[in-house]
Amino acid sequence: MSKKPTIKLTLDPDNLPPLTPKQIAMLDALAKKPDSEIDCSDIPEHDFTRAARKKAMEHAVSVHDS
Repeated sequence: MSKKPTIKLTLDPDNLPPLTPKQIAMLDALAKKPDSEIDCSDIPEHDFTRAARKKAMEHAVSVHDS
């Protein structure tokens, strides 16, 4: 069995492609559902500790440099 090639894609967050009509319809349908009907079980838990620590360090540096 041959492996499929890996496709890498880099997006510029300030210049994203427009959503397709299908994507817009999917997001509209999702927005109308109550939270209790949205299955998030496949989303891994995220530890915000590292992000919070980085933000605190950036703030400390900016305050120190002022």
